[in-house]
Amino acid sequence: MNQTAVKVSTSINCPPNQVVVKGLSNPRGLMVTNEGCLLVIEAGSGKPGVADGRVLALQLNAIQTMQTGKAQDIGDSNLYRVVIDKLPSMNMQTMMKRDEIMGGGDFATNGQQIVFGLTDYVAGSKVIEVSPVAGRTIFNAQGNLNSIVHHPQFDRYFSIKPDANVVMAFSSIQSHRVVSKLEDLSDGQDAVPVCVIYEPQTHGLLVSLFSGELHGDQDKKGIDFDKSAGQVVRVDIESAQVTTVLSGLTAPTGIALANDGQLYVLELCDDFLEPLVADNATTQCLHGGFKRFSGRLLLVDLETAQAQVVAQQLDTPSNLVVDQQSVFISEGMGMPNRPIPGVDGQSRPLEGFIRHIMSF
Repeated sequence: MNQTAVKVSTSINCPPNQVVVKGLSNPRGLMVTNEGCLLVIEAGSGKPGVADGRVLALQLNAIQTMQTGKAQDIGDSNLYRVVIDKLPSMNMQTMMKRDEIMGGGDFATNGQQIVFGLTDYVAGSKVIEVSPVAGRTIFNAQGNLNSIVHHPQFDRYFSIKPDANVVMAFSSIQSHRVVSKLEDLSDGQDAVPVCVIYEPQTHGLLVSLFSGELHGDQDKKGIDFDKSAGQVVRVDIESAQVTTVLSGLTAPTGIALANDGQLYVLELCDDFLEPLVADNATTQCLHGGFKRFSGRLLLVDLETAQAQVVAQQLDTPSNLVVDQQSVFISEGMGMPNRPIPGVDGQSRPLEGFIRHIMSF
């Protein structure tokens, strides 16, 4: 596959941005609805036996606080309504040695229906309807359902599975098929697809590959990464062909097409530090595998791979949504209230939040 390394501009001219909602528990998927709501998925705390994941609907006009400069706290019940609650989540720290919580993933819509993927390794993962029937299971599948998208040409939902490195299509509640297998990267790393979106220009799917973990040094479990192995690939549904579109990324997570066809790419962090082990998981002030407040948002020209930095010093950004001249980003992954190093290096409690950026 031909690879195009991202070339980031050395001049940085970031547009205005600010945190607009705080106090969330692992916010992930975001979607702006026709009714003027910002839907957000909280994956939850990952506490054993506690099902505290939720889907919330926030009024956009209530969180547009650029003029006041003050973030709204999710503790304010006037800010949102609960659409779905009591969703399970799982703390992956013991297995991964990193601060990762799995649960609700991202939204998708076919125009009449809104759904999201839920990863549940105990009861089984599923795709759940948000509207018109909130909470109804649409599809079942094992493993990790991190991201899902509707393809208008095939009128079908597609998903990626990071634990199996495949793209799959759903056809009925119990039936899905593998469309394409994502091969290992050059140094043998798993592909680890994280986000999938539809690309109208090619009718293909764009997929971010988070990979980079080398699994070489057991003493560095959780932080043994190639920091430039991440990619964005294009998947042709009919031929199953996979083509590398962008390479040289560090831990890419959410992707979204801008109004002019350029691609927004989130990078989770720029380094991998201080894995979490049993005796330091909740008490010591540690990065926890991913360097806190080192993520960024890039705007990339898909033809030239030239990239502009739109925002930086983001805290483990995972998902984003583009709405007219705005971008919303969900940040703050991990065990809520665990001490982490802030931008200034001082200890602060981990919390989830949503950032609003005025797009170019």
